Amino acid sequence: MRIHIVRSERHRPGGTGCGMPQGRTVGPATSIRADALARIIPAGQAAGDGQQSRRNAQYCLGFCYVQGQGVAQDYTEGLKWSERAANQGYAASQSILGTLYAKGQGVRANHVLAYKWWSLAAAAKYPGAAKDLATLTAKMPAENVAKAQKMVREWKPKLEIDD
Repeated sequence: MRIHIVRSERHRPGGTGCGMPQGRTVGPATSIRADALARIIPAGQAAGDGQQSRRNAQYCLGFCYVQGQGVAQDYTEGLKWSERAANQGYAASQSILGTLYAKGQGVRANHVLAYKWWSLAAAAKYPGAAKDLATLTAKMPAENVAKAQKMVREWKPKLEIDD
């Protein structure tokens, strides 16, 4: 099983941000095994471009597991990798976590946590996050919205240095 990361497709609309545009590979690709990527990510560099590369790799792996692209679909594994990137401030992963918590995929549904992650993604102007947040907020009791807003205010990104 291989994941194809295509640099030229990285930020293409309709793509994944991981170079996996809607299930096909286009352009010059680097192929790596999903299990190899999982082993490489924790050993990434501590700061600078290495940190950004590791965050992007974590997002890509989480996305692949959630979507079942290149690996068997596994929401729990997708949640794990998405959470690592989201905790470092990666808006795309924050949006994925909002969806997973809202739908209860790989985790028990939790609208307070869905609100937290979508709110952080919306603050970073991640496409669709503000709309998802507004839809969710309309369904939530005021006390849960207040609890979620407090979590958002207290949230701080955490860089991964060592595992």
